Amino acid sequence: MATPSPKDTPAPTGLTNAEAQSRLAKSGPNAMPDTALHPLRRALDKFWGRFHG
Repeated sequence: MATPSPKDTPAPTGLTNAEAQSRLAKSGPNAMPDTALHPLRRALDKFWGRFHG
């Protein structure tokens, strides 16, 4: 089995650490806000809907 030479190994892709830190500082984390309702809130909504629905 032949060992791949450095020229056969693909160059790493993606952002450098410096660029990632810059974008994080500028735009914030790449995350979606948690939009799930708390179980207690969901129960209260069901309870409230029985009387006003």
